[in-house]
Amino acid sequence: MKQPAPSNDSPPNQPLPQGLTLRRPVINDAPGILELQCLPCYRFGTLRIPYPKLQDVEAFFQNLPDESISLIGEIGGQIVASAGISRLKGRRIHVATLGIGVHDDFVGRGIGGALMRELTDVADNWMNIET
Repeated sequence: MKQPAPSNDSPPNQPLPQGLTLRRPVINDAPGILELQCLPCYRFGTLRIPYPKLQDVEAFFQNLPDESISLIGEIGGQIVASAGISRLKGRRIHVATLGIGVHDDFVGRGIGGALMRELTDVADNWMNIET
């Protein structure tokens, strides 16, 4: 009997990369998130303008819609990633937008994959988003 080809998908219960903690951001995280948003590779390919303002980061996290989840990844007290998922409204309530960014110096360590697994779990099991 032929074995199925290995999948590139990580198992849902895969442990987090060493030292990584995922959690919801708080207002005191704004300076660390601002630092992330100023990094060239973090910003590359997005519509973000350079040199964001701290008050804009604070306002974003204070005004998140109820149907949104934001996470940060932290290693040793340093914010190394951020991610979020926002459910749309009306006829597109089964759809969401998703974004993930990883600190330039921490790319390739599985942090983005860990955030993607967590947000996919939230979408599938809590938000009724069709993934």
